[in-house]
Amino acid sequence: MITGKTKVVGVIGYPIEHSMSPVMHNAALQESELDFVYVPFEVNPAEVERAIKAIRSYGIIGINVTIPHKETVVRFLDKLDESAKHIRAVNTIHNKDGKLVGYNTDIYGFITSLKDIGGFEPREKSVFVLGSGGAARAVVYGLVKEKVERLFISDINNARARSFAAQVKYFFPRADLKVVHNNGHEIKECIKECQLFVNATPVGMKHGDCCPIDKNFIHDRLFVYDVIYNRETELLEHARDRGVKCMNGADMLVLQGARAFEIWTGKKAPVELMKKMLLKKLTEKR
Repeated sequence: MITGKTKVVGVIGYPIEHSMSPVMHNAALQESELDFVYVPFEVNPAEVERAIKAIRSYGIIGINVTIPHKETVVRFLDKLDESAKHIRAVNTIHNKDGKLVGYNTDIYGFITSLKDIGGFEPREKSVFVLGSGGAARAVVYGLVKEKVERLFISDINNARARSFAAQVKYFFPRADLKVVHNNGHEIKECIKECQLFVNATPVGMKHGDCCPIDKNFIHDRLFVYDVIYNRETELLEHARDRGVKCMNGADMLVLQGARAFEIWTGKKAPVELMKKMLLKKLTEKR
């Protein structure tokens, strides 16, 4: 029961109705017997600064940040942890004694799910990452920290991809990064060299979305990771048809959420319950 003592956490995004985070987090909070409630807030991009200020005004304990606000919120926070500072993207905010601290738990969610659940070891591998927005920044940062051999980055906005690559090189001068023009032939030739392909764009999230790359670019030595979790994307369908290993972003969502839960509450997150609730909700939606 919600009372005057109930603490509020939640998620901001635009749109937000598709978010599965409330299902996971409210189940986890109840299981942990914490007097918290997790609420989704739809925040128009023009209202982000006002929404961040409201975290303090309303005494909200913590907020997850999703598309398209992960980069925008950075400039309105009081402090960033090291990873968020490096990639300039935040997916978790903690209101700590009136100071808003930004974290990026997507990095932990991606790398842990890739290695522990996907069984893929990225060290000394060549990787192609499609996208340079908030999710892509977490993916690239995690892979650089894991010491991949080479990273290809491509985005429909080539200038943004170049700016991000330069930012990564500033902090990791030894990283072997190449920005690939949004050109089918160039992308195909670079993917040929890779053992891992990551779609870190929103393409595939909606029914009717096309595959973000030509399906013929998928080769037998490739592991395909799509950060999208709410549906079976065209990319994953083609990967399964080709018989290559692949996974979606469901485990990444659970693990990043679990880390955020622990930041806000100081309690160990019930990860298995969070995953169970997510998968149940996804099944119902289908």
